[in-house]
Amino acid sequence: MQDNFSIYDYFPLIRLSDLKYPMYMPQVRASTTQTSFPMPIKAFMLEPFGYMPVYDSEYPTGDVVTEGDPQFNEEDGKWYKTWEVRDFTEEEIATNLINKKSELIGQANNTLGSDIWGGIKYDFKGVSYLVEVVPEKLTTLLCIKSLVKDAEEDDLFPFSFMDETVVTFTKAEFLLMWDSVMKSLYELNKKFWALRDQIKAVTKIEDLPEIPFTFKPDDIQTT
Repeated sequence: MQDNFSIYDYFPLIRLSDLKYPMYMPQVRASTTQTSFPMPIKAFMLEPFGYMPVYDSEYPTGDVVTEGDPQFNEEDGKWYKTWEVRDFTEEEIATNLINKKSELIGQANNTLGSDIWGGIKYDFKGVSYLVEVVPEKLTTLLCIKSLVKDAEEDDLFPFSFMDETVVTFTKAEFLLMWDSVMKSLYELNKKFWALRDQIKAVTKIEDLPEIPFTFKPDDIQTT
């Protein structure tokens, strides 16, 4: 029975004369310039020119899977892909662990950066605000704090939160906000440092921890 399967340029072929594999239709056309092939060509048209398609076979599970030489199936007269499976070597296991640790620490660092970029929550008089603590905004906070600590007790200090709401603080109120925000920022960093140290200490890849979506205490979730 004719195989009417359409063969496109990306489909692997085997050359029957020497079992060279993989080959593709552009190579076949280049070697048979006197012949005009339809696009796409049907599988049954290839064999007269010394080529046959190599069909997929079930992909196995295993540490390292590589493709072997195609195998001819006598029952249906088709060629199929074969696979070779092996376990990781000790060197590969060690390298994979190092790479995975680096990947997870990078993810954790991104989580910390996202938390910082999203601002630190501060509740003031029943309203929740977000304080920007990215480096350039933290510099502004430090400047204000240096002015506030030497100010008179009745001096007032307007401050703009992330949503551009401006709230006026007394000296004591601003310093309370500063302390709260800095403590929260410190806690985020401590959680990151602890997770980073935990990752570094792991000796088996299956024991590596999951990375949280956030280090903030309100809604900690993991991937």
